[in-house]
Amino acid sequence: MSTPIIVFQGLMLFQTDAEKKKQVAIVDDRNGHHTNPHFQIWRLSDTGSYVLYTKKKFAKHDVVSFNSSTGKITPSKLYKKHVPELRKFIFEGDVDPNVVKQRALFRDGVMAFVNLPAGDVTTWGTLKPSVALIDNRGFPHDICFARFTILIPEEAPTEMTVKHNKDKKPYPLEPDDLIFISNIGHMLDIGIPGGPKVGHFSLYGKLLSATSALAEPKVGKLKCPMDGKGQFAKPIERHFQHEATKESPGGDCGPTGP
Repeated sequence: MSTPIIVFQGLMLFQTDAEKKKQVAIVDDRNGHHTNPHFQIWRLSDTGSYVLYTKKKFAKHDVVSFNSSTGKITPSKLYKKHVPELRKFIFEGDVDPNVVKQRALFRDGVMAFVNLPAGDVTTWGTLKPSVALIDNRGFPHDICFARFTILIPEEAPTEMTVKHNKDKKPYPLEPDDLIFISNIGHMLDIGIPGGPKVGHFSLYGKLLSATSALAEPKVGKLKCPMDGKGQFAKPIERHFQHEATKESPGGDCGPTGP
């Protein structure tokens, strides 16, 4: 079965709220590292390459939904390897309840939410350099964050809706579409002086309760592989490769999980 594929890049928290609904909270940092929170729909042409169908910037507190059933999301081994659990690296606090319950109006660190359909989630590619973090039990981790985190819906959606204050006309989807959801923009030169860019992980603090603190990211020692290549059809693989060369986010500028 062909289905549109949803591709995430940048600082985003995959989470399950108290009612077991699956969602992604997109970090809002338009005044810093990420200046272009947006979505793109790419459509397969007759020539076998992907062409841009539409691109729109997110408005503050948008909610993205798909008209396919919700339910279990099954993570792959690659997802578990390259999408770290944010709560393992939170000290003396937790994710803000307003973020968990999708009340973005009361938490300014969220740009938008994405409600996820049931399906399988995997990753493609990694970011450089690797990132060294100490978890809240004192154990060290050296992580290569995912370049793209990809959801393959169990049931093919035919529409994507972006709601802001009132319902808007849905965007029609075709079976081979690629939907990119991103907050990657122009990167500032931050991080360890004289070293590769690391330091974006601290921006997840925008999603936490006031008393929370995050682990401090440092440059790791791993050689990050291009894990995940070859999972998809050739046109998709070519497009991922092309998109991966367009931006150069820092090593810890990748999604986290619940």
